[in-house]
Amino acid sequence: HVAETLKSVAQDKIVIASLHRPGNSVLSLFNKVLLLDKGGRVAFYGTSEEMFKYFRTACAELGIPTRTRTNTEDAADFVFDVIETPLHNLTQSSATAYARRFPPRFWQERFESHTLLANVASGEVPAQTQLGDMPRAEDNMPIPISRTRTFKDHITLFKTHLRRSCLSKFRNKGTIYSSILEAPLLAFLIGLTLRASPEGSYEFGNGNNLIEYLFLSVTVGMFLGLTNSATEILRDKPVLRRERNHRYGAGIYLLAKFSTLAILAIIQSAIYIGIGNFMLEIEGMFFYHWAWMSMTAIVGTAMALLISSLVKSERAALSAVPLLLVPQLLLAGALVQFGDMNRGLFQGGEAAREEGAEPFPSKLMPLRYAYEAIIITQANKNWFTRKTMQLTAYRDRLKEKTNPDTGETNLTVDEKQRLEILKRAIQFTQVAEAPDRESAKVLTQKIINCGLRGTMEELDKIKVREDDIEHNLCQTYYLNTKLADATKFSNSTRAANAYVREMNKEEAGTNSVFLDEWKFWFNKKISTLKWCLSILVLITSSCLLLSTWIITRWNKKVT
Repeated sequence: HVAETLKSVAQDKIVIASLHRPGNSVLSLFNKVLLLDKGGRVAFYGTSEEMFKYFRTACAELGIPTRTRTNTEDAADFVFDVIETPLHNLTQSSATAYARRFPPRFWQERFESHTLLANVASGEVPAQTQLGDMPRAEDNMPIPISRTRTFKDHITLFKTHLRRSCLSKFRNKGTIYSSILEAPLLAFLIGLTLRASPEGSYEFGNGNNLIEYLFLSVTVGMFLGLTNSATEILRDKPVLRRERNHRYGAGIYLLAKFSTLAILAIIQSAIYIGIGNFMLEIEGMFFYHWAWMSMTAIVGTAMALLISSLVKSERAALSAVPLLLVPQLLLAGALVQFGDMNRGLFQGGEAAREEGAEPFPSKLMPLRYAYEAIIITQANKNWFTRKTMQLTAYRDRLKEKTNPDTGETNLTVDEKQRLEILKRAIQFTQVAEAPDRESAKVLTQKIINCGLRGTMEELDKIKVREDDIEHNLCQTYYLNTKLADATKFSNSTRAANAYVREMNKEEAGTNSVFLDEWKFWFNKKISTLKWCLSILVLITSSCLLLSTWIITRWNKKVT
């Protein structure tokens, strides 16, 4: 039954089975028979019928007495009897209980001679082995020469690696359960700990720990990426070594492995952000925070894969995780402010530190860029800022038509009136009050719509504050005071530095400041979010390319 099953799956595959004295009913199911004598020497290779005929001829030529056989019903037993023909001059009482008449080398050389003579008789040129002409690895193993792969072949190989990687990661239910539970437990613990205000019940606007929460979010993302991937390549090395002559493609394998681990990290990040933002009452920022935490986890995954391709033991891989994480925690700019760090870490020493520069080692820390990006995102992409920015952008466009030196303006009457309406609307958004978040959203949107398209009379009819009733400012439902102060401080620092440069007749406004909305690269203004994303993508790509190069070189080394 097993032999028939193997026969059924051998339609588009090569099935090799090791059998010991099989019956003819089993032997006939196989297309070819490779008969190995002691020491692994080849005594015959061909079909079972050819094997029977070959050894019948050998019996006649060598004078080996055999029982009369007219068919191949017991071909296997017959062949083994011939190979193990005993010496006739030994008796059962001899010291040597058994000795073969023909050693394994005899049967190997006889078969090789038989094959050579058969080829010469048929006029065919014997096929020469190509092993001597094939390229070889460092351990002298031949590297097969195969056809060039097509794009479809690469896609198929990637799918195979991806499926194997997913099965390897998700087959162990204990590991996957712990990976999934890790994120919600951390989110619940962090959210519960940081849900605090200076006085009374928790309120988002004056919450103490929003900055700390955002920093811990990207830190957890980095931690998840590192721990999920630290031993992945290390565990696969025996398989990669075994399959190296199949040209599995180190880059394709690594991309499939990276994709699987990245998907897991993205799922973990979504669970964490969903719980953490809910507990801290952060509205409308889920996808922004999820994106930056996922990006941080992806960077951690790439770094861990690089470590996994370098080390030789799981213990070393796991020990590398804190070595990668702790320096990032210290130099990210959250636990220790840059201005409080050792002046020797700054390019320019004390002067650079006073100007608000960042220490040189921090520029190499991916967590520093993730932290800055998520802080700037929270400050500029929250619902209130995004909506009120429509007013400020419209106002600034109108102001650009005014000459600051002469005060002359090219505005029409309607544009002048709209400019006054916009100024009043911006003031209203800053002082408007509401009893809850939903009411604040409705009131703010009403002010914005009136500022963009309404009249001054309509704007003045909007009641932005109720008499004798104390409510919270609308902006406090979306803007955190502590975070706003941190970003305003960075902006004021850059403005002060620009003023000093201008007074010294230097080029103003080209110095980048931490937690600023803009960066300057070769005197060009770049969005901080794009800058941080570019750095994180560069680090990820570099780690993956280095890992591919290391795996490729390792596969060519002598084991």
